Amino acid sequence: MVLLVLSLATVLGAEPAAVPRGPRLGLGVGTDFPVAAGVHARSEVGPRIQLGASVGLFPGPYLRTINTALVALDAYGERTADLVEAAMDNALVGRLQVGWRPFVNSGFYVSGGYSVFTLGGKLTGTELLRSVTGRTSDSPLLDRVSVDTSATLHQAGLELGFRFRPVRHLWIEWALGGFYTLAAQSDLRLFERPELREAFTPLRGAAESYLEDTLERYFHGGYVSIRVYWDLLPPAEE
Repeated sequence: MVLLVLSLATVLGAEPAAVPRGPRLGLGVGTDFPVAAGVHARSEVGPRIQLGASVGLFPGPYLRTINTALVALDAYGERTADLVEAAMDNALVGRLQVGWRPFVNSGFYVSGGYSVFTLGGKLTGTELLRSVTGRTSDSPLLDRVSVDTSATLHQAGLELGFRFRPVRHLWIEWALGGFYTLAAQSDLRLFERPELREAFTPLRGAAESYLEDTLERYFHGGYVSIRVYWDLLPPAEE
């Protein structure tokens, strides 16, 4: 609602020069809570076409926020939330976006994008894997063995935002967005005792299938963003 009010006010009341084209090459930092925090690049080309890219981390507190919400909505239980946290902890997040600024005199824009979450994860125990998969016939030798747990997510996103320039070179951007997990791949490996890999194979297969299905089915949501850019290539007429 705030974004809509701001954009309408700009369209109806701003002088044409009040909202110049977006940054030709803006570099900055920002947060998309509760999805990622990192560095961003922005550019406007052609007829108000917006191009963007970012790379950052999926911080533990952000992941726990999503997990808490999904548990509260009965999407899955606490044990599954523990497995998701183990697989996605501090993952690296990369995103590409293409958008459009529909109004000449407004900083309002709409964009779509693709994100990948990867290179995260941490150790967990086989007891947790047995608990979420319901398997009870694996070798007792697997007790107290550590498992390196990780996952990769591919997501599509949609974003509505408002960008403005309070001073020359500096841009501030507010946005609301949503994300949808298209596909997930997980990787569980024994961290120790390689002689138990054969006994671990059935549990590994069941746990990876369970984790991938959970992420693809439930790991969707929304985010709110604030980003700040410095325009490295301001228009020559300025």
